[in-house]
Amino acid sequence: MNPFTLDSFPNDRALAERVAEDCLRLVWTVPSGRPFLLALSGGRIARSFLSALAARAASHREPLDRVRFIWGDERCV
Repeated sequence: MNPFTLDSFPNDRALAERVAEDCLRLVWTVPSGRPFLLALSGGRIARSFLSALAARAASHREPLDRVRFIWGDERCV
């Protein structure tokens, strides 16, 4: 049995919106006073994701002050 599902999105923006919503759900599960660590890489999808994350957090009136952003490079350079 495969524990993964494959979701398709019509464009980058739709992908970013979905991942931003999923990420916020995870942020809200972290107990108060504890940080949520989020590693990000660069690129156009990351930019769309960050914009979507900020917009969704604002629409839910949830601050992102408990999120600690860590910049990474998946190419291991």
